[in-house]
Amino acid sequence: MQNPKGRIMMHRLHNMLRTILTMAVVAAVTLVGVASSFAMDKVTLKDGTVLQGEITREMDDGTLFFTIVIGELRQPRVIMASDIASVERDASIEERQRPGRERRVEIPDGATRVAFITLEEMVGPFFNTNALKESVRLLDELPENERPQIIVLWIDSGGGALIELTRIAPYIQNDLKPKYRVVAWIKTAISAAAMTAWVCEEIYMMPGAAIGSNTAYMSGPGGTQAMEGEALEQLLIWMERVSEWGRKHPFVMRAMQVYMDLSADIDEQGRITWRDDLRGEHIVNTKNRILSMDSIQAVRFGVAQGVAQTKEDLAKAMGLTEWVEVGHAADEYQQEFRRNVGTAQVRINELFARMNAAINAAGSAPNQREYDRQISQALRFLNEIRSWLRRAPSLVEYTGLTPDVIREIERDIREMTRGGNRGGGGGSGRPGL
Repeated sequence: MQNPKGRIMMHRLHNMLRTILTMAVVAAVTLVGVASSFAMDKVTLKDGTVLQGEITREMDDGTLFFTIVIGELRQPRVIMASDIASVERDASIEERQRPGRERRVEIPDGATRVAFITLEEMVGPFFNTNALKESVRLLDELPENERPQIIVLWIDSGGGALIELTRIAPYIQNDLKPKYRVVAWIKTAISAAAMTAWVCEEIYMMPGAAIGSNTAYMSGPGGTQAMEGEALEQLLIWMERVSEWGRKHPFVMRAMQVYMDLSADIDEQGRITWRDDLRGEHIVNTKNRILSMDSIQAVRFGVAQGVAQTKEDLAKAMGLTEWVEVGHAADEYQQEFRRNVGTAQVRINELFARMNAAINAAGSAPNQREYDRQISQALRFLNEIRSWLRRAPSLVEYTGLTPDVIREIERDIREMTRGGNRGGGGGSGRPGL
């Protein structure tokens, strides 16, 4: 007979899995051609595992961003300094770019220096303020004559967490814009991603791009529903401020958030007068829908300054006659960050499933020894989850797996251990750690 604490714990875990493991699983392995000159570093872990591949970045604390290479298979991984026994670096390629260092580029006199930073996937865990700050730190540390004059935020996201918007928009406004010319280049910017781009005074669209559809949702006892009441009003007020920062009329953003009529008059000089009714010459939106603009509409109504398919097209649209791309390490960090979050997300889902299976198996264990073994397994899986959360800290907030929650789960598992398996045979009743 399964012990009562085991039943309670399984019920708690089933509920927790339904509420916190709702994020999509992202594949972490890609197949690409590997050049014959690919450098092969060797990292030996304390458990004896030997990994071969390339160190792509090294953090100050010794943590490595590492790409495992097996034939044509490349798998990114983050290796914590505490897990490393030794590192052997391949020095056979003389010009090899060492991790964390900017590749050198020729900068012609008078050329405008431009850095591109990609912001992709879900706002919050992947499209993240702290990650953007790290990329900018890498740019700030470049020699002055190599530091970018323009930062292009290339955005491709279907939205995400509004709480992240309240961090990233002020960061762009107060920290980036005073130092750099900040440009948003949109492939897809929906909801929180559109609201992030809105702070940029310059927006350019890729052909077929979309920006808008900023309906906010809240989770409550009855499930997810559209934001309303005081919360919605505060968000509308907040986005009026962001519109002011981005030098855009607040009516446009409001029509992207709530159902409203929106029209515009355009004079011979191209000046736009916005109206929150349908009396303008151009009907932009009606109150039966939420506004989203394609690239043509965005340019026509002054939301964007132009359309650009390539970096060269973008530079031309920005009025650059001669330019050079710099700050490659800043975007390489973003790519590594997103891959790491994706890998951690997959592993955490797997480990939760295995932990839950171990707890279920403990509930039906035939004897105390097997019961203890399964509980020990569950605790080991939980410790691995804790380790992955340290490697991908942006997941802590957006899965709800805070240190307090992890400690609560651990406490419940250990409480089951103290209760023992009432239906089994002998054993110590202690976890087999």
